[in-house]
Amino acid sequence: MDNQNITDPISLSETELGELVEKKATCPFIGTAVMTKELPVRNSVNQPLASIEDVVTLGNSGGGDLGRVLKVFAMNNHKFMPDNAGNLTAKVPSNHFSLDFPGSKGSHPGHIAKYPHCFEFREVQPTGFQTAYR
Repeated sequence: MDNQNITDPISLSETELGELVEKKATCPFIGTAVMTKELPVRNSVNQPLASIEDVVTLGNSGGGDLGRVLKVFAMNNHKFMPDNAGNLTAKVPSNHFSLDFPGSKGSHPGHIAKYPHCFEFREVQPTGFQTAYR
């Protein structure tokens, strides 16, 4: 990583992309976006990051506002990246999120079980929709 900024996109081989998606970015939406190069990988293959702005743009590209939901997950659930020892304790740079989803095999419950300190739990007030369908 000679003189590369941590937030600059990096070039990965198909093999590196495949391993990243299989072992780290295992969320079906994010993994597909990484593999198809729709979501640029930043920093390094060992500490992969993505831009929150990029994932919001990608999420909203279908005409809805999925990007807004992805932003919430990225900012709250993926704000740590592996440190030199491999523990998720290093904070990601501002406006970025980690593509290292520990313990996940395509769904997110594994994150909380293995790394509870990485998550902020807040009480959420129900929306009108949630209130009407309880």
